[in-house]
Formats: sequence, structure tokens, C-alpha cells
Amino acid sequence: MTKFFIICFLCVRFSVGIFAQRWQYLGLGTESITTIAVDWSDSNTIFAGSGSDFSAGTVGGIFKSTNGGASWDTLIRGVTTREIVIHPNNPDIIYATLGLNVLTIPGIIKTNDGGVSWARVDSGIRMSWEEGPGPIAIDSQHPDTIYTGTGGPFGGRPYKSTDGGLHWYIIDPDSDWVCDTVGGNVYCGNPLRGGITAIAIDPLNTNIIYVGTADNGNVFKSGNGGNSWIDTGLQAFICTIEFSKKTSAIYMGGYWTNDYPVGLFRITDNDSIWENLTNGLPDTLNVSKIQILDSPEDEQVFIACRWRENIGGVYQSINGNRWEKIGTINEPVNTITLNGRKLYAGGSGIYVLNGTSSILDRTTPLPICVHLHDNFPNPFNLNTTIAYEISSHSKVLLEIYDIKGSKIKTILNKEQPSGKYSITWNSQNDDDFLVSSGVYFYVLRTKGQMAAKKLVILR
Repeated sequence: MTKFFIICFLCVRFSVGIFAQRWQYLGLGTESITTIAVDWSDSNTIFAGSGSDFSAGTVGGIFKSTNGGASWDTLIRGVTTREIVIHPNNPDIIYATLGLNVLTIPGIIKTNDGGVSWARVDSGIRMSWEEGPGPIAIDSQHPDTIYTGTGGPFGGRPYKSTDGGLHWYIIDPDSDWVCDTVGGNVYCGNPLRGGITAIAIDPLNTNIIYVGTADNGNVFKSGNGGNSWIDTGLQAFICTIEFSKKTSAIYMGGYWTNDYPVGLFRITDNDSIWENLTNGLPDTLNVSKIQILDSPEDEQVFIACRWRENIGGVYQSINGNRWEKIGTINEPVNTITLNGRKLYAGGSGIYVLNGTSSILDRTTPLPICVHLHDNFPNPFNLNTTIAYEISSHSKVLLEIYDIKGSKIKTILNKEQPSGKYSITWNSQNDDDFLVSSGVYFYVLRTKGQMAAKKLVILR
């Protein structure tokens, strides 16, 4: 069986001037940006990672801005950053995968203090100069559960951790070996061990996992958290997977092939019918990243892409209609990230498209469903009051998390009509024991909305 080694990001550069009219330049123009993550609790805090270029002898890094991109601090230099993800309940916890490159060492690192200090968290993952991790995904409902995958010229494997990255184990033992005929010779192997190019978790049912593989480009699905896998029937080299909450569709993007001149796919019919999306897109199109903005009325999909060597851009489609190019980007874009109504793009530097003055306005704004107030008193010794407002009837979940991101207390889990509410927490955990002094987070969730704030206990 033929082995393919796919690096699902594009280390390319484009000039400042290409984002005319709508895009704002945010710096890091000397870096080949591969990943962008924005703090969900503070949109002025942005993390970015860059790749390495062996031919040019340059190495990547991890960078942070606390003022919306006006200035940047270098957190780490000398790494090949594949992906950065932020913990869904504690924004100070951040993971980064460091991929395969002859100039840098592969691995996974984690910070618990917003990037001040980092530690390796990749015990159990096989790595070498020929194999390293790429995609990473956190289970939003069980954030100590994380998935990653490795790849390289001789393959790789999918891995899972259930303790926040301290220990990892392989999750392909039940996968069947398959055979393929190449040049009259029969080759057999486990396609999940050919290298993992993409991982995504269904936000509505986190037991459902999708992975893209490099070995013949098979896409697999697990319905039980990676214990077993089935072939979805899509054979394409996938680099990015996103779920639409509004339409329940799954979008996948990657490399074009002779069978699929546009590397963009959607499935909506119980994993049985894959649609190759081409309307308005040029042939020989590679898709490096997908982002989806759902609103009460629209599903707006954005793609970062490249085609014909050094030409690319950002496209959008509203409610499945024809794809339209955004702005005047004519060179490759490696990654895009949505935060609220701002769209960030990364290639040679970082840019932002602000929804208050751009094509994002074509989508009806999301309703403001929750407002979470500061708890009082804070700091406190025993009891504190948490006040919040919801603008429509919804199920309300209020929980307390410790600094490591582990849930320690469910304060409220019930349906409530619109209105103003307050509730007192007695600083006890779910086992009715007093928790120790320290920093904690209280997280309020309604249907499609979330807010979080810090509180401090002083004994």
C-alpha cells in the first residue's frame, strides 16, 4: 500500500498589501502563521503559532498578544507549531502540537498560566524525526479528554488522553487491516496507522470522532470515543473538519485530486452521501482550514485555501449558496479562526476582518442570550453570590472549575425563563466538602452561549 506523507498546513508567505479594503494587518509579517487561537474570555488575547522552513533555515514559534494584535510577545522560539487549542473552561490552559521538521523537535506542550511557562505532555506518544503530532482536539463536555494524531513519511497513529495530556494511548486497536493493489502488487495495512491529518469531535455528541488519514486518504468515524472505527466512504486527503450546529452538516477540506478538483466536501445524509462543493471555486483548490458562523437565520462557512502553486484566498458561502471570494487575497492563506464576529487569517502575518464593517454583516447577529456579573464578595471566605441574566427561555448550566480546568461543582442545571437571577455558592464541591483557597472559574452555559469569570477563595 502506498504511503503518503501530508503536512496539512501551507508554509507560504504573502505580502501586507493583499488584504486591501476590508482586512486589517495585525503584525508577525516575518512569520509563516499556521494556527491562531483567541481567548474566549478576552478577545484582546490572541495566540499564534508559526511553522519552520528547512530550505530557508528558519524556525517557527509561539506568540501572544494581549492588546488585540497591536503588539506581540514571543513565548517560544525554535518550534514547528501545528496547532494551538485553548481549554473550553479555563483560558489559561493551552495546548500546542509541535510537528515534524528536521529543524525542531516534535511533541505536545501545555501551559497552565496563559503561556508564561510550558511543559511537555506527550507521554505515550511515539515520536521521532520521522513522526510527530499534528491535529489536536479537546472534548468540550469532558475537557480532560483530548485527541491527537501523528504523521510522517512512514505513517502515524491516533491517540487519546483522559487526564489532560499527562498520559496518552493508541486508539486504533480494533481497526481492520485493508488491502490495496498498486502496480499489480497487493499491499495490506491498517489505514489508521498511515498518519492522521485531521481530528474533530461532534460538539453535540462528543463520543463521535472523525479523523482524516494520509494512507490513501480514508476518512473514519468513531461513535464510541475511539474504541472502534468505520470507514465513511470518503477517500480524500483531509486537513480540516468542522461541524455546523445549525444544519448538522459536516464540512471537510483538504487536497484536490483528479477525482475531486476541489478539496471541499459536505455530508448531511447520515454519512451516506458526500457532496463535493465546487460552485464558484476554481479547480485544483486545496482547503487548509474551515470555520463556520451559525446564526438564527444563516449558516456562513469560510474557507482558507490555495491553488496553482502560489495563489489563494479566503472564500465564504451563505446557506449553501455559491462561494464568493472575500477581499483581494491572491496568495495562500494557511489558517483562519472565528472569534465572535471577527475572522482572523494567517499566512505571512496575521490579519483580521471585523464583522462590524465587512461581509460578515450579511449574517444576522447572534442574540445576546446571557450576561454574567462579577460574583460578590470576591475574594471571599465561605459564601459568594453569582448574578446573571438570560434574554430568552433556555436550559441554564452553572458550574465551578478549578485552575486545572476540572469541574468541582454543578451549582445549577435547570430550565429557566428569561430574566435576572442570582445564586449563592457555599464554596463546597459536589461531594459537599469545602474547597481549598485559590483561583476558580464559574462558567454559565445556555443553548449556544457561554460566559465565564474568575473568583478567589481566601481561607
